[in-house]
Amino acid sequence: MRTKYTINELLFEIYLRCVILGSLLRNMLGEWEPIYDTYRFVSKGRWGTFFLSFSSIISLVLIFRCFIQYIKKLHAGIRVLIVSSILYYLIWTVLALDKAPAQSVFFESISTSVILLPVAALLGFDDNIWNILENKLPYINILFCCCFYIAVFSFWANYGIKWPMNASYKGIFSCWFTSACIMTFWISPKG
Repeated sequence: MRTKYTINELLFEIYLRCVILGSLLRNMLGEWEPIYDTYRFVSKGRWGTFFLSFSSIISLVLIFRCFIQYIKKLHAGIRVLIVSSILYYLIWTVLALDKAPAQSVFFESISTSVILLPVAALLGFDDNIWNILENKLPYINILFCCCFYIAVFSFWANYGIKWPMNASYKGIFSCWFTSACIMTFWISPKG
């Protein structure tokens, strides 16, 4: 058993735990409110929002660490392009922070962090991160699968078999579906 972990591995472990806790707390804690002929799920999971926000910060730090680590291996022209996009991101973020609170700038629906999504591919160059994800993914799938069925059956037990538009189990289902797709990518034959 390994006793030493890299900083990236530790950050990714913390990130995974925060995302899982945040998704579960946000989508499983709450109550249903009837609205006309449908129902709305009102989340009471403030801790879920905290964990998801914290996971976003960790992912930003992890992306920047991988960026700094792997930028040295790229061609000079590509380096200039990526560094200029990061500078654009930083300038955009500073200007946005002047007009809006930090939570809106980093975590709302249209945040400055969207520009970093292509750079997140750099996480794929770290084999240790992929190994951690590959080891944990079956357990994550089972957990999200169980939570999905618990949420669906608890709603059906209270209100009958109906499909509300804003259901909490849609959030859990999207987490489960994403992890299942990633796991399918690993299981499928490589060739």
